[in-house]
Amino acid sequence: AGAAGELALLPGIPILEEQHIQGLGAEARTRRETLEIREAAPPPEAYGTPDGYSLQPLDPLRSLRRKRRPAPPFRAHCRLRPERLPARPAASPR
Repeated sequence: AGAAGELALLPGIPILEEQHIQGLGAEARTRRETLEIREAAPPPEAYGTPDGYSLQPLDPLRSLRRKRRPAPPFRAHCRLRPERLPARPAASPR
């Protein structure tokens, strides 16, 4: 947390941010610089509906509902395997 935690407490936005990371024989450097700050309205097409799409009502529970498969016929549940069938009584001699 150290220095990063302290920076998070500072008010404002970063103007220049540089990072240098070394490890496992590799080196990485990043640099982010704020070049311009201005207030502006977003372009109207930024929030429009793309071509080929239409607006749909929001249903937050849609992903929680799943289609259930129909239960198989009852006989499929009751079928016995041949090794579990009761032994047949021996045929009586005539």
